Amino acid sequence: MLTKNRIQLGMEQTSKQVKIINYNRNPKGIGGLGEHPENITHNGRPKNYQSFTYWLNYFKSLTVSEFMAWKENDPDKRCVAADLAYLAIIKARNDLDAFKFVADKTEGKANFASVEPEKIITGIKVEIVDNTN
Repeated sequence: MLTKNRIQLGMEQTSKQVKIINYNRNPKGIGGLGEHPENITHNGRPKNYQSFTYWLNYFKSLTVSEFMAWKENDPDKRCVAADLAYLAIIKARNDLDAFKFVADKTEGKANFASVEPEKIITGIKVEIVDNTN
């Protein structure tokens, strides 16, 4: 427990003065995220509207008619990530490689166990013995 004039440690008390230091690393208060709260993210990642994966997931959730109507909205209000994701979804409708790319970005890569042909064991005879008698 921290008191004004001493630090209490368990049952013992010391008479050391606690020096409270007020660090002000930016005394003028200029710049930083305080002036631009729109740039603050808690995990260091870009905002959703700047994320390519966000837009891929967004377009996947639209109905076909909403998706086709989206390209008619104001291009001045769209970000490049949205346009690129839109084009990737358009291409994925007709191209298997583009579809795999979209699926990997939104659903995660599928895990496959790989076996090299030279490591496959062959020529083993399996015999089942009934010992219930």
